[in-house]
Amino acid sequence: LQYLIDNTPSIICCSVPTGGFELTYVSNNTFEVVGYTPAEVMADPDFWRSHIHPDDAPEVFSGLRSMMAKGEDTFEYRFLGGDGAWLWLHHHIRLISDGEGVPVEVIGSLTDITQRKAMEQDLKSRGSEQQRLIVRLREAHDQLLQSEKMASIGQLAAGIAHEINNPVGFVNSNMGALKNYMGALFGVIDQFEQAAAGSALAPRLAAIGEEAELGFLREDAAALISESMDGLKRVRDIVQALKDFSHV
Repeated sequence: LQYLIDNTPSIICCSVPTGGFELTYVSNNTFEVVGYTPAEVMADPDFWRSHIHPDDAPEVFSGLRSMMAKGEDTFEYRFLGGDGAWLWLHHHIRLISDGEGVPVEVIGSLTDITQRKAMEQDLKSRGSEQQRLIVRLREAHDQLLQSEKMASIGQLAAGIAHEINNPVGFVNSNMGALKNYMGALFGVIDQFEQAAAGSALAPRLAAIGEEAELGFLREDAAALISESMDGLKRVRDIVQALKDFSHV
């Protein structure tokens, strides 16, 4: 039995069921597991508690108290090993009572799970890295979709620019011709008025011109043509901007 206890991978220990749960026994394999001899552990009643990581100690002590009500408990914590490194221990404890239900002692087993914890942390890190990669893939996918959308918009812009450019071209040409025609037409009217000056036809022509508001038409027609030419220039600028966008 002693041989089996000394060669198990877990430390077997016993403690009193009250107060600070001082150890009354630890197996001889303590050195192989945590780096301390049984004599070192047993020499100081507070040895085990003082070597528990400060961040884990409250949970361990709470587990010891709850074990008294539940009869057994299991928890994991960091423990300062003999080489100065923190070990992860899996601690299972059970309350032993006599036939009348009076607590007699607490027995437990402590197993080094440092390697398992390292593997869990590695898996967690890999999982985090995978999540970051997934996020980057999603961002790249979104960028590709955006690029495709922009390419489609560029093709649409090029098509619109081409479709608009043709009618704008001949409308602009027609407006230039209309401007010349209007200039020629008003020039003919001026020559008619000059030719009829002093004749009996002059009052008649003057009445016709006044009725038609020829003076206003002369000014307004020039303004309308000029505004139309400016509007066509703006359309040409928009078309050119669409072309430039489609090229980009």
